[in-house]
Amino acid sequence: GTTKQSGDELDEFLEGKAAEISSNIGETAGTASMSCLTEDFPVVLQVFADILRNPAFAPDKLKIAKNQMMSGIARQNDDPGGIVSREFKKLIYGKASPYTWVPTYATILSITQKDVARWHETYFHPNRIILGLVGDFQKEEAVSLLKKVFGDWSKGPETKDAAAFTQEHAPSGVFYIEKNDMTQAKIAMGHQGIRRDHPDYYSVVIANQILSGSFGARLFSNIRSKQGLAYDVNGGIGFQWDYPGMAILSMSTKIQTTEQGIDALIAESRNMVSHPPTEDEVANAKASILNSFVFSVDSPSKVLGKYLTYEYYGYPSTWLKTFRHGIEQVTVAQVREAAERHLRPQEFAILVVGPREGTKPALAKYQTIQELDIRIPDPPDGA
Repeated sequence: GTTKQSGDELDEFLEGKAAEISSNIGETAGTASMSCLTEDFPVVLQVFADILRNPAFAPDKLKIAKNQMMSGIARQNDDPGGIVSREFKKLIYGKASPYTWVPTYATILSITQKDVARWHETYFHPNRIILGLVGDFQKEEAVSLLKKVFGDWSKGPETKDAAAFTQEHAPSGVFYIEKNDMTQAKIAMGHQGIRRDHPDYYSVVIANQILSGSFGARLFSNIRSKQGLAYDVNGGIGFQWDYPGMAILSMSTKIQTTEQGIDALIAESRNMVSHPPTEDEVANAKASILNSFVFSVDSPSKVLGKYLTYEYYGYPSTWLKTFRHGIEQVTVAQVREAAERHLRPQEFAILVVGPREGTKPALAKYQTIQELDIRIPDPPDGA
């Protein structure tokens, strides 16, 4: 809701217009969007601006949101995949990195309506917002309407964002999480990846396609089809816009084949160097990437989203246009060098999640195993 309309009134208004307004705050960016029929654009835009500028953060709605998050905290160890994703990020980026923070009962309970309002006052200003528009409209009329709705929105203070960091080197070794209600073992291994503006970016995209980009890729062909060790197996050198991604190989396997699964993932990462990508593999990977590229830009809204992303993270506006050329120009030698440079099994952190009795034999050959504690801290006294 806003200071003018309650949340329920807004819901009723949007439903009557077949319109949609949504927002999301992620790790590195916040987004808000609206969609509506062309004839309703002026009135829906007014509501959209009101939500951006004058949110109410009604106490009853805040309570519901906090209860939903608390319910999520209570279930955060139910899903093995969620555990692997959460805890592996902590290994790679470090527990102190904001990219690994997760809510707790204490942190959620401590947040007040004033905290949320203060956060909005700090960050929601036109000098921190990039606005994009796509659809059936006349440019001059749309720009005039935007100025009318947002023109009197005052600039905010120049706020210096807190530094977001990752640890320089992730610890290598074997890490274990006990979860005795599983019938399979979850395995993940890897280290930090790269940013998208790294010189090896295009080579890495091709190496990833060769490793696990299709059912004929190496991980699927060798681990799933030939050895039958896993139904789902994935891997690649990850990249993010403004911080390093994760180079990660992962799989689920029967408890009895946990050891073979670990060995198979390590072997495939080594094979990218000892049996480097062939000319045919590189050619096929390029063709697959370029043929599927069209589906990432097959609507005006997708194209707009990409340009907003480039602008937000400080990438050149030509990024979209140069992608195809960048992929086409990569050589076989560059793919091989990138794979060797950015997939380093000797530095892997290896995480295994599964029942103790079933996975114990698989981990017996490792001299040191660090067990991770994923117990959920209790709510504060009196909560």
